[in-house]
Amino acid sequence: LLSVYPSKVLNALLSNIVVVGGGSVVPGIKERLERDLRRESPVGSTISVKIGKGGVNGAFLGMQYIGRHER
Repeated sequence: LLSVYPSKVLNALLSNIVVVGGGSVVPGIKERLERDLRRESPVGSTISVKIGKGGVNGAFLGMQYIGRHER
């Protein structure tokens, strides 16, 4: 799946991963995603996985924030 993206886009995506919602509370998910993405990504790729705030409500809270600040 990663091979369909041009290298600039792929690098931007891999360095800006945020996990929200129910999946964000799975123990070890951050480390597992980093490991799996490193294995599938080009050598030297910068991979950054962050766990969003809000746990299972994180996606809702993010959209609520966007809705309040959209112009």
